Amino acid sequence: MASETRKKPESNVTRNTALTKAKAENDDLVAAGTSFLSTSTTTMLNDNQVKYKEAYDTVAEKSNDDVLASDALEKAAASLKRGCTRFIRVFVLAVEDGDFPAANLHYYHLDSSGKVPPMTTYDEIQNCAANLISGDAARVAAGGAAMANPNIGMITHRNTAFLDCRTTKRATTMALTAAETALNKLNADADETILFVWNEVEAHFSNLSPAARRVQGRIWGIIYIKAGGTKEVSGTVKDSLSGNDILDANVFFENGVNDALSDAHGYKLNTTLMDTQILLATHPLYVDFKESVVLVEGENPVVNIVMVKKP
Repeated sequence: MASETRKKPESNVTRNTALTKAKAENDDLVAAGTSFLSTSTTTMLNDNQVKYKEAYDTVAEKSNDDVLASDALEKAAASLKRGCTRFIRVFVLAVEDGDFPAANLHYYHLDSSGKVPPMTTYDEIQNCAANLISGDAARVAAGGAAMANPNIGMITHRNTAFLDCRTTKRATTMALTAAETALNKLNADADETILFVWNEVEAHFSNLSPAARRVQGRIWGIIYIKAGGTKEVSGTVKDSLSGNDILDANVFFENGVNDALSDAHGYKLNTTLMDTQILLATHPLYVDFKESVVLVEGENPVVNIVMVKKP
């Protein structure tokens, strides 16, 4: 049988929501002269809600910048990868036709097979492009004929765009990290404020039934979690660029108590949570994943996770 209990905020999102709802409700009561919060709690709420929202909005802004930079970087990387692949394949065909000696492959750090090197990471793509650019310059300087279509200028142009995008992504990630650090420093004061508010709200409505008290509490931002039987949430965890499995990603629900590590088969996470919950996945090399999941009694949802690698 499902039960509902109060749960403190575990994320910056839920902290911001709790503070925002509480201040909005209290502001209305203050205007009407009917606020029941103590003066000290009201002062604490007003001060910390404003500071927290400002820091929270800054994180949202920097996060949006970082997402846009990630998208631009992925597109630039894909374009450069296609260009490198095309250049190598055309050059190898020209070698096979006798237009260039096979020995010229070494200029591009290619073996005698002329096989396209792996380009599953940004570093590998960047390294391949650098080898083609420097190798072509060395080959032409040694008396070799320039290849016309595609010419090395195409690789140089796409490589410049890729490097610019990578520099921008590093900058947006650093800005986002700084904003998140500043916000996290406010969490202790936010949690203390929320606890004081919630305790006074529940005390004020203590004459109501538990169900009615929860209705009023939710208006003030109090979080009540509904739990039921055990459900298994499972799925794959993949790299957005290569599609390869990500090992050792930590998968968990924002309001849950369990977590799971991914392996070559994905992940399996047990939870007793119900209704809409936030599923998170973290890994030192990847941007955090977040998605809303609806949990229904008797159902075991499959949620496949795709993570974007940090620059």
